[in-house]
Amino acid sequence: MKSEEVKDILNQLGSAPQKSKGQHFLLDETVCDRMVEVANVSAGDTIVEIGPGLGVLTKKLAETGARVISVELDKNFVQYIESLFQLDENVTVLEGDILRLIKDTSIFGYIGEGSYKIVANLPYNITSHLLKSFLTAAHKPEKMVVMIQKEVAERITEEPGKMSLLSLSVQYYADPRLVMNIPADAFYPPP
Repeated sequence: MKSEEVKDILNQLGSAPQKSKGQHFLLDETVCDRMVEVANVSAGDTIVEIGPGLGVLTKKLAETGARVISVELDKNFVQYIESLFQLDENVTVLEGDILRLIKDTSIFGYIGEGSYKIVANLPYNITSHLLKSFLTAAHKPEKMVVMIQKEVAERITEEPGKMSLLSLSVQYYADPRLVMNIPADAFYPPP
């Protein structure tokens, strides 16, 4: 998807990227392909996607035959995503605040009791809280492949002696790895 296409869609929706929500729309589909590959997504998997935006990653996830649960806060994007995937029985779009859905455990009703993975381009402003919420939940994800700010990823993967509270917290529950650097021009607007 090109930035002009994103601008056109946003104009049609009467919307614009909101800095307060950490919105940066992924343009580069090869990044999505790599995320799906790293998460080892396949038919029958349950995937939770947070902040699907305009559905670039959602499309790649759905193409695998996995069951995709996309959680979006912005009503305009919910309606847009629902229209894109209305014929795809494997995609469920939830309108709501993912942090609230974790706290009240309602997200887990949609996930069910089986294993699940998180594959998402996380909104920058809730990254730390979101990671903590899922990693400390009673029903933890089997795997998380998330796009986050480079600086946050570097802090999370710090070696002993340089670790922050965030890196200690994440590494207590998981084995984080920095998989790839994504250039700013892969997003609209660039972060």
